[in-house]
Amino acid sequence: MKILFVGSNPGNASPDCSAFHPTSRSRIVLDSWLKDLDVEAAYINVYDQKTENNKPLSIRQIKESIPSLRNKISLHRSHKIVAVGVAASKALELTGVVEFLSIPHPSGRTRSYNDKNFTEQTVKTLISFIKGYNINTGV
Repeated sequence: MKILFVGSNPGNASPDCSAFHPTSRSRIVLDSWLKDLDVEAAYINVYDQKTENNKPLSIRQIKESIPSLRNKISLHRSHKIVAVGVAASKALELTGVVEFLSIPHPSGRTRSYNDKNFTEQTVKTLISFIKGYNINTGV
């Protein structure tokens, strides 16, 4: 099963402008959550450039990126799509993608992940989504 993770844009700490560079903290966290699953993960960004001081994408930047994002999504032909962060969720909504899971970005800025229960629930929700279970009922 192929899972497409959509992020907003590369972080300034990333060595290049690739989506979720393998050495980035976010990629390491996501990969650790997927380690026991039989999935092929692919990673793309809404916007392929770093922003000054990791500033969140503006609505204008998101809207200007929609044609490119649609193209990237169609090229990946994934079974499931996961929006990582608010900007990615907004972008997917604007592209017309109906079914996707939205999770908070696993960066150091997302303080919610300091709560072990929050992290466990996020991982559980992600796994349920990937396996095709109803997130609300577990069936």
